[in-house]
Amino acid sequence: MAGALPTEEDAPVVFYCGSITCQAAPNAAQFAASLGYTDVSVLSAGIAGWEEAGQPTEKA
Repeated sequence: MAGALPTEEDAPVVFYCGSITCQAAPNAAQFAASLGYTDVSVLSAGIAGWEEAGQPTEKA
C-alpha cells in the first residue's frame, strides 16, 4: 500500500470504504500516519454515504 501513497508526506490523503462498518479505511489511515503522513483523513460514512449525500464521484 505504501507505494500508492503520494511522495509528499504533507499531501492530503483520504481513505474510505464501501460502508460505515468496514474498518479497512481507518486501518489504512493509521498506517499512513505511522509512515509520517500528516494530513490523513477518513471518510467515515464510506463511499456509500458520500454518494447518498449527493456528492460527485469519478472513475479512476
